[in-house]
Amino acid sequence: MRSAADRGPAATRQPLPGPSQGRRVEEVTVRGTPVAVLVPAARDEVRERLVQDGRLIPARGPRVLPEPVDMSGPSTADVLDELRADRL
Repeated sequence: MRSAADRGPAATRQPLPGPSQGRRVEEVTVRGTPVAVLVPAARDEVRERLVQDGRLIPARGPRVLPEPVDMSGPSTADVLDELRADRL
């Protein structure tokens, strides 16, 4: 296990130094005293629990993207330049 030194409020916003890979357990300390233990969650277990609790609704049907929209015509920059020219 690794521990991260307390760096004030910034410690809560920044991840522990170095990559956390696999099933490693990370210990968070404040002035040398353990305050939290971070354990990677198993993805399948979390997803199944959320579905059972009704907090996650699985997607239905195929994942099909819509056809791209035709973007022919003047660009946004050209339209804005024209509008700005009217003010001068």
